[in-house]
Amino acid sequence: MTDRTPDDSTVPKALTPRVLLCVMPFLPIERPALGVSLFAARLRAEGKACDVFYANHRFADRIGFPLYQRIAQNSPTHELPGEWAFTRALWADEALPDAAYEAYARKTPGDYFPNAFLGQLRFARSEATRFIPDAVDMLDLDGVDIVGFSSTFQQNIASLAMAKALKARKPSLHIVMGGANCEGEMGLELHRQFSFVDSICRGESDESFPALIEAVRTGRDLSQIAGLVYRDAMGQSCESSAPQMTVKAMDALPVPDHSDFLRAFERSTAPQFVAPELTVETSRGCWWGEKHHCTFCGLNGMGIGYRSKSAERALSEIRHLRDSTGINSFFATDNIVDMSYFTTVFPELENDGVKMQLFYETKANLKKGQIGTMRRLGTTWMQPGIEHLSSRVLRLMDKGIRGIQNVQTLKWIRQNKMLVTWNVLCGFPGERPEDYTQTINVMRLITHLTPPSSFAAFRLDRFSPMFDRPEKYGLTGIVPYGSYPLCYSGVPSEALGRIAYFFSYRATTDQDTLRAINTAWVAAQEWKRDHSRSALSAIVGSDFVTILDLRPDRPLGPHILMGDRRLIYLALDAIQSLSSLMAELTSTYVDRPWDEDHVSAILDDFVASGLVLQEADLFLALAIHVAADTKNDLDSVALASPSMQFARQDETVSA
Repeated sequence: MTDRTPDDSTVPKALTPRVLLCVMPFLPIERPALGVSLFAARLRAEGKACDVFYANHRFADRIGFPLYQRIAQNSPTHELPGEWAFTRALWADEALPDAAYEAYARKTPGDYFPNAFLGQLRFARSEATRFIPDAVDMLDLDGVDIVGFSSTFQQNIASLAMAKALKARKPSLHIVMGGANCEGEMGLELHRQFSFVDSICRGESDESFPALIEAVRTGRDLSQIAGLVYRDAMGQSCESSAPQMTVKAMDALPVPDHSDFLRAFERSTAPQFVAPELTVETSRGCWWGEKHHCTFCGLNGMGIGYRSKSAERALSEIRHLRDSTGINSFFATDNIVDMSYFTTVFPELENDGVKMQLFYETKANLKKGQIGTMRRLGTTWMQPGIEHLSSRVLRLMDKGIRGIQNVQTLKWIRQNKMLVTWNVLCGFPGERPEDYTQTINVMRLITHLTPPSSFAAFRLDRFSPMFDRPEKYGLTGIVPYGSYPLCYSGVPSEALGRIAYFFSYRATTDQDTLRAINTAWVAAQEWKRDHSRSALSAIVGSDFVTILDLRPDRPLGPHILMGDRRLIYLALDAIQSLSSLMAELTSTYVDRPWDEDHVSAILDDFVASGLVLQEADLFLALAIHVAADTKNDLDSVALASPSMQFARQDETVSA
């Protein structure tokens, strides 16, 4: 049987041959593989038979959804626990014993690999060895001539194990791999090391994979297919004379066909644990990276040039997927959102009157109205590119943003009652102890805002500027992460450096800075501890602002702001310099005399009280605004900040 049985197929049964696309662990269970859905849509539109096998759902059923998700999404990707799980299935007797990985995992930072989880990983590994032959038995290979694997992050070893087993079962199969794990020299080296892989499509394969299918079936020359790695008559690896290509006309791409995913999802145990989330793609590349490539980012590979779909196409695609499936939760695979969508696509979706969870990666310099647009649409989770609170460290990253802007975004997201995921990355060449002294000071002011999900040294990823030009950043001792030799035990160490995506390096941080980083890490843990009982809320009335401060180590009295102090504080909801603040006050409140020394003195008082964050000549009010339009102002505060609900028990705290 297959996940797409003949009775399910929209392609006439008489049509042969067939393409089989395999989605292997550890792709997240709740989302379809976008590349596979795009290929399925195109091939079927061209009248070509195409089956899709979501093996990841079958394996999750086998080991249990919670364990699958822990491996897939709640463990450090660069430690490759998902790859390790399939090593025995691929390498058989060449695979290392369980104890080898366990000894390595116990030495890794953090508490990601307790003994209980390592025991579960042993179980998953033993099941993976039996799963691969069982998965092959599930498939009807009659008429199948080409099998494709899309591999990203922790899908490589499982894909290779399945490919090897399929080739052994039916040697005439043409095995193809593609995806992020096959970009550039990674794809070439994988082809060299694994002889059962016939071809590898590198880069964006929207055109090269269909061209390969046609060439294989007609016996045409493969050497002109862009980005392809193939075998010559002697079985040696050859690179196409045509370089990798990128799609320019995004609107010409098909609407993804997620029907195979939806069937596989519904037939699995996944619906008992999680709701489906459809993948959608409205752009490729990164408009910021085109100008200033963040020093640590390797996500775009060789296709960083930004291209996006027109607003009309993006709208029609999202609406089609939403209305045809009844699913309102979407995960955009875009590396960065097209900012024009905030005035085109998102308001139109809001006007449809259907609440949607629409996740996009964004830069952190969002405007308040843009965040509000996403919230009104129904989105409750955002992941802006916040990686630090120090402007100087952000400059070392080439992020193009200040620390105070990151705080502003965190504040506005919280004000819109949304969840946010962000991280602190540290250890960049050039950091100083004072960077972390300043960071700690900011942390202690914003315990009412969402703390970072992690605080860790930056990871060196392939295709990042620091990987491509290590000498510029003083990085030495660059080798694949220690998890790679464990998972690729049959690959020579020299070749492994061409397969790996994650790398370790010799740290350049001096001891004083390292101590400062450790102190900041402790402060971040304290922030996480204090966050649930911390709040800073401003009840905004027509002629007053009452600020309730429930942050740790702060006086528990309300701050009553009236007159000029009220107007100034409200004007600081967005970042202002003294000059821009004066300009706003004088133009908005023309009937009041505004003296710069008077305004400056009020700013100094706000900063001293911890109600306003100052960075150089910039100021930002930190309190979350709550409109005083209910019978009980404290009820409004509790709605804006659930962590403040305990304050209702204290009758001395009032407006």
